[in-house]
Amino acid sequence: MPRLAAACAMLVACRPVPAIAQNASPPAPAPSHSAGSTASGDVLLDSAINRLQHHSSVSARVRLRVRLFGHELFGTGRYLQKGSGGERQVRFELSIPTSATPNVMISVSNGRQWWRYLETLDNQQLTVVDLTAVRAAAADARAEGLSTFSHATAPGGLSQTLQRLQDNFQFASASQTTQADRTFWVTRGRWKTDRLQQLIAPTEKEQVSKLFRQLSGRLPREVVLYLYDDSLFPAKIEYVGSAPATASNTQQPTFSAIEFFQIHFGPVLDESHFQRPRDMISEDVTDRYVKDMGLAKTRSR
Repeated sequence: MPRLAAACAMLVACRPVPAIAQNASPPAPAPSHSAGSTASGDVLLDSAINRLQHHSSVSARVRLRVRLFGHELFGTGRYLQKGSGGERQVRFELSIPTSATPNVMISVSNGRQWWRYLETLDNQQLTVVDLTAVRAAAADARAEGLSTFSHATAPGGLSQTLQRLQDNFQFASASQTTQADRTFWVTRGRWKTDRLQQLIAPTEKEQVSKLFRQLSGRLPREVVLYLYDDSLFPAKIEYVGSAPATASNTQQPTFSAIEFFQIHFGPVLDESHFQRPRDMISEDVTDRYVKDMGLAKTRSR
């Protein structure tokens, strides 16, 4: 069970996060391409994020694979997105079967509240974040000239996920590849040194390589992003971990991979998808979330 709990924590870390605010510009065109084409990784991500922000609604099936502590876990689920800006609604759910019972994670944001439900064999938990309070804290921080995490004010859902990747990883030029008669743009990102240093104490900032060794197998060393070449919708996000090279093992293992398929743009999505996911007592974790986002202040009671 501890290993499964660690895997579930990884899923939560990779989840699409709720919409906070958005200043959208017109949809960007996909990079022109031909056989062997390349494109700037950051420009490609900008275009993908921009397109995701402009879909009126999206539905997609999800597959997940996680390799931790010598074990592999597989999950399935779905991703739903409706609306735009601060009114964007997002639902992301995953089910991971085990020998005992499925483990379930559901994340729902309706622009006002962000609900997160987690169910394991011996526990059920529902938390909620007041997004109005988060927006107010972000506005106060900007008014005082404080730096805020970009993901505290960026749009939610998959566009938010890509934005967080772009904030934390430096992406190389993207190239095209064909798999199963589908063409994808592929780009690899490695940690930005300054972002990685923010994860460790100031006295240890010169020991980034040592940190990698200490967290070998736990911290992804790089991320590999696959985008459908026509829509620029994410097809797969791979988090690649570190492993000691041996004569029989010279490749970095996949840390986790999440795939999106059976994608539909503009489907009719019922409002019930974006309501409180379970009828049970919830824990308000708004103040904790505001603190984690670097916005410092807590709400007055």
